[in-house]
Amino acid sequence: MKKWLLSLALIIAIAGLTACGDKSDTVVETKHGNITQNDFYDEMKKSVGPQVLLNLIYSTILPEKYEVDKKEFDEKYEQFRSLYGENYEVVLAQAGLTDKDIKRSIELDLLISEVEKKAIKNIKVTDEEIKEYYDDNYPQIHARHILVEDKETAEEIKKKLENGEKFEELAKEYSTDTGSAQNGGDLDWFGPGKMVKEFSDVAFSLEKNEISDPVETQYGFHIIQVLDKKKKPKLEDVKKEITDELKQQKYENNPEILDEALKKEMEEAGVKIKDKKLKKLIEQ
Repeated sequence: MKKWLLSLALIIAIAGLTACGDKSDTVVETKHGNITQNDFYDEMKKSVGPQVLLNLIYSTILPEKYEVDKKEFDEKYEQFRSLYGENYEVVLAQAGLTDKDIKRSIELDLLISEVEKKAIKNIKVTDEEIKEYYDDNYPQIHARHILVEDKETAEEIKKKLENGEKFEELAKEYSTDTGSAQNGGDLDWFGPGKMVKEFSDVAFSLEKNEISDPVETQYGFHIIQVLDKKKKPKLEDVKKEITDELKQQKYENNPEILDEALKKEMEEAGVKIKDKKLKKLIEQ
């Protein structure tokens, strides 16, 4: 969070410089030469200038088209304040910020979030993609497993289970799957396309509470128990849910989607960057 505060402080500082007077004014004097406001401004422009300028542009154009939800704003503002509690004002002062600056930053985040929602909504998903996701994720089962390196150990574990020993305790003791062992081997809910074929074929053939014989995969030997099963829903009943999930996945895997959406907002608002250096940096 400190980094975020410092970034915001830089944004405010460089924005403030653009409103100052003579850029030739000296900000630092040394025996070996002076540093002018213009020198300082040029260096900041190269390092943080593009993002600063874009944030100023977004803060100018987006409120004309999008509205920030007051409840969501208040929640984010209170959440931020609660991070520092009674030290809130002190932390801001140390970063060269005011409460107004924080509110302005939160408002910008929420405005960009509205652009993001619109961009996600406009992502195209094909019927083939929906069907593939449906086949990979439905029906779902809740299962757990114990993974070991050799068949002999797996058979030993199976016998212990038949003799009444607890699955979760044996998973903690034997399983080499560190991701699930401490949870008693629990794999949560998953669909048929989420596991390797050998594992999936056996797991989906088991009845509720049934325990498998050792199952060999590329990872070793598994003892699988199905804890619960869900019926396969009709495709039309989950189509919207799948579509939303696929859109979200495509968005998360393609960060340029938001960049293009914001670029379009700038074009529609008739934004023209007059500073050639900044324009070039932003285009790059």
